[in-house]
Amino acid sequence: MVARATREELKQRACAAIVPGHCTGWRAMHALSAALPEAFIQNSVGTRYEL
Repeated sequence: MVARATREELKQRACAAIVPGHCTGWRAMHALSAALPEAFIQNSVGTRYEL
């Protein structure tokens, strides 16, 4: 699970995109999605990102 301190740090950095991989785990991905909905991008095969 993504630690609260990590989620808070990512919020403070105002990341444009958070793109966790499968090894992050679904619980951590859900926590990141809930904490940073505007930055969260679901990662999957063939997904393209533009920064």
